[in-house]
Parts: sequence; structure tokens; C-alpha cells
Amino acid sequence: MNFKGIQLGVDPVPIDDSILESMKKRFNIDESYARKCIQANKHNHVSASYYLLFKEKIKAGEKSNADVRQPDYNAELFVHTAKSLKREKVKDKLENTSIQIEEEEFEDLKNNKIKPESSKERSKS
Repeated sequence: MNFKGIQLGVDPVPIDDSILESMKKRFNIDESYARKCIQANKHNHVSASYYLLFKEKIKAGEKSNADVRQPDYNAELFVHTAKSLKREKVKDKLENTSIQIEEEEFEDLKNNKIKPESSKERSKS
């Protein structure tokens, strides 16, 4: 078997949506929070539950599009989720700042065209 696995921070983290739905029904865990925890490689009860349910599904002989060991695994299915997580992190970071910025500046910050000012730089002006 030519199993490469995934490299965190480089490859998109594959997530089986049916398991997230199962977690919502069985444990009342928010799907978007679970997705964020798994993509960020958090070690908590949410990601642990996800991976235990994933392992249970594989052991039962069910197929999953998130099983990187399968020969028909397609990483392209998960690329958009990695990009959306990065966008959310940038948005969260900007929303938590104490400064108000214009929409155009937000887009420039998001696209790394400009760097946010530090509080020391703002106080000098």
C-alpha cells in the first residue's frame, strides 16, 4: 500500500459530513464548531468523538470519502474547506481588533496587501 497520509498545515483535512451530522443528532454538537476543531487539529472532546466515530464507520466496513487510505481518495474534495477556514481565521482576527476599518481596507488586509497597524503606530499619528 502506498499510504502517504496528510501533512497538517499543507494538505486539506478531510472531513466526513455524515459523521458531523451524526454528532449533531447524537451529541448535539454544532457542525461548524466540530469542523473548525477538526481542521485546526484541536485535541478536545469534539475532535476525539469525530475520530472515534470515523474509526467505527471504517471498522464496520462502510466507505468514507474522507478515508485517505482508500485508492479512490480525492483531496480536491476538501480543498475549499481549508481555504474557508483560513478566511474565517482572518475575519475572526479582524473582528477582534479594537479598531474600526473600512470595507476596502478589510479586503486589503484579508488579501495580505497591507499589514494592520500596531497600537504603538496608531498612537504616534
